Amino acid sequence: MAKPKCSLCGKKKAKRYCPSLDQLICPVCCGTNRLRNISCQEDCRYLDHEEYQQETRKQKELNAILNEPVFEFKDGRIKEYDELLKDLNKSDLDL
Repeated sequence: MAKPKCSLCGKKKAKRYCPSLDQLICPVCCGTNRLRNISCQEDCRYLDHEEYQQETRKQKELNAILNEPVFEFKDGRIKEYDELLKDLNKSDLDL
């Protein structure tokens, strides 16, 4: 027996029961609309997964920022930056 289609998109197989909508929806629509277009109930098992995913994304973004080099000089630009910094320091002294 074929699974019913998603009540939101009507394209994919509905594999998840959404208590907020009281309907079956596909995982893609669940993930896409969760907390955006669907007022999820706190006890939804898929909502826990969303909070975990958000925390994981935040941690990855933070790690990327912390591991990224502060300065990256290419093609001899270090001289340009040195001159710019010297000019900035001089202008501070002129005040």
